[in-house]
Amino acid sequence: MVRLFFCMGENIMISKELFCKTIADIQKQDRKISEFDHALGKICDSAVVFDADNLYLAALLRILKEQLDDKADTIEWWLYEDVRKCIWFDLEDGRRMRYDMPTAESLYDYLTLPSEQLPLEVES
Repeated sequence: MVRLFFCMGENIMISKELFCKTIADIQKQDRKISEFDHALGKICDSAVVFDADNLYLAALLRILKEQLDDKADTIEWWLYEDVRKCIWFDLEDGRRMRYDMPTAESLYDYLTLPSEQLPLEVES
């Protein structure tokens, strides 16, 4: 069981464990909706989109964004853009470094750790 503790006057961030479980649940639900859309498409004459304006999902994503101070919408980008999941850093010394985030755990680290603590790789 995941527990969050709150102290008066302090803003405690969502735990890594809860974040990763939440991301996994969002992905699982998205797959179910996609399968349902595909099945509906087989029996309908026109394009069918089920659950396009899911208010529960929108609310959950707003909470994650707020809790992790995700001003750049990195969570939604990570979930829904079909691209390589990495971020580039141009350092003052001219080097270009890359942070790969193929997992929800690495996404959480990107959102919560200073860039100096991320395992950056030289971009070739």
